[in-house]
Amino acid sequence: MRILLTGITSIHGWPIYNKLVSDFSPERVFGVRPPQALFPKGKNIVSGCVTDASLFAEINRAFAPTHVLHAAGVCDLDMCEDEPDKAYAINAGGAKNIV
Repeated sequence: MRILLTGITSIHGWPIYNKLVSDFSPERVFGVRPPQALFPKGKNIVSGCVTDASLFAEINRAFAPTHVLHAAGVCDLDMCEDEPDKAYAINAGGAKNIV
């Protein structure tokens, strides 16, 4: 089993990431954190945005996940209302890129 988890610094992603790493070896979990996040760091952790389709193509090629948990996205309602195109690109486009 190789698990890809996006949004590892999110309110839901962080506890999921920690649980997966404790239940499985860290080599079996690949985490994606937002570009601006400085932590966590590790062999199978990268900074990147879900809008970057090439990032997920590379992760798929190199890591070949068997399971995917998507915990990244924009949940700030004000930001979504103020910048609907950006919110759509991240929330809908990001999910499409991960698939």
